[in-house]
Amino acid sequence: MNLILTPGQAGDAPWGEQLLKGVSTNHVLADAVYDSDAIRRRVKRMWAKACIKPKANR
Repeated sequence: MNLILTPGQAGDAPWGEQLLKGVSTNHVLADAVYDSDAIRRRVKRMWAKACIKPKANR
């Protein structure tokens, strides 16, 4: 598990890819805020399955 402390005004999704660096797993569970093409590509490159709730506006 990784943890990155960010300022309160910082969005969550921009940090999603950094949270996955160095992680070895079969599944990535994340909230809808992490539903982005970049994060899903990162998970795919890890040969893992993304279990991320789709955003309503996607």
